[in-house]
Amino acid sequence: TPFEEYQVSKDGTTLTKWVGSQTATVVDLTQNEALKQITKVGDDAFKGQQNITEITLPSTVKSIGKRAFYGCKDLKNITFAKKVNATGRTPLMSRDSTVVEIPTTIEEVGEEAFAQCTSLYAITLPEGLQTIAKGLFKGCFSLTTVNYPSSVYTIEDEAFYGCTNLHPFVLESVTTVGRSAFEYCKIDGLTLHKNTTVVGSRAFANTKITSLTFLEEGITTVNDSLFFNAKFTKGGTHTITLPTGVTTIGASAFENCNVTNVPIPNGVTVIGERAFANSEVAIVTLPEGLTD
Repeated sequence: TPFEEYQVSKDGTTLTKWVGSQTATVVDLTQNEALKQITKVGDDAFKGQQNITEITLPSTVKSIGKRAFYGCKDLKNITFAKKVNATGRTPLMSRDSTVVEIPTTIEEVGEEAFAQCTSLYAITLPEGLQTIAKGLFKGCFSLTTVNYPSSVYTIEDEAFYGCTNLHPFVLESVTTVGRSAFEYCKIDGLTLHKNTTVVGSRAFANTKITSLTFLEEGITTVNDSLFFNAKFTKGGTHTITLPTGVTTIGASAFENCNVTNVPIPNGVTVIGERAFANSEVAIVTLPEGLTD
């Protein structure tokens, strides 16, 4: 495929901007001598390239910059080429696959790198990745599955904001979930392990969810507006059993939420203003140690 225009860094290691043809749908950087050895897809490199459906990156790429593919609404597949062998260049995955497989050679994936990629269906993040960056999948409303390694311990602010088709999520290795990380999502079940000790405000606000499970100890604070306007979509009563170590329930934590039962742990000493305002909680037993 003939290349139109592109920009690289002075040292030739970073693709800083892809212009290309406005009608091109398939981009293969390995077919260009100047691009087949780049080590980074730079910040905003493909931002707003709405017609591209498939991109092949060279195996030398180690870093994906901030907003690298932001707004590539038709992008369904990203292929990372393997090194040339006796049979010629072979892709890591089939072009027909709907799962984007990011290899372990990728050491960094920047903020909002895939935000507003509304055709992405499923993605596997690389082993060794420690953080799901801020806004990484924001607005990816077709995204169903995110396979992430046990090395991930932080999900940053707005990482999945507006993802309305997520399959069940189990946060096993994750210790910190950022503000609005799952706001305006639709999730078919979520499980938080004892490792998850910090969940930011509004993390599940305005979210539709079938079920939520806290396993053993974990968070000690139910942050402000954590479940504001959240809706549990399974029929019957909706119970959230908080970890026994919770001491504080923040302001508006369950406001406008259709939860019907939230047993309050004995260690809770503070319940913030409007914590259960306009919720569907039917029975509340306040703990002996409550001071505020």
